[in-house]
Amino acid sequence: MNKNKSYSILVNNLRSFKRVLIASSGGSGASFLLKTAKSVIGAENVATATAQSRDKNELFRKLTFKARKKEMVLCDTANFSDFVDHPYGRKAEVKWGIASPLAMAGFTRKDVQTFKRAGKEY
Repeated sequence: MNKNKSYSILVNNLRSFKRVLIASSGGSGASFLLKTAKSVIGAENVATATAQSRDKNELFRKLTFKARKKEMVLCDTANFSDFVDHPYGRKAEVKWGIASPLAMAGFTRKDVQTFKRAGKEY
């Protein structure tokens, strides 16, 4: 997919979410998504939860409750490459309805790195 089109899709998706809670393990996709979300919908509409857990089901259960309480959309930082590399490893995300804005916009790991280097997230 065209990188500029992917970025436009990401921006439109974030606008439609209005408020997001980004579940992150602290990787490069997380910083890109966080900065982009703050730029698009405002820092006051973006929260993060940085956590790692062996039990993703329990983690996402808790985060889903927190997001709903704050009227936010719970997002992860998965990109399209993650869906290709681990197509069956996303059961908890599917079960709890976690949005994956980077993957939805067609961003790969390489795309995220390219946009970060270009400073596109600002």
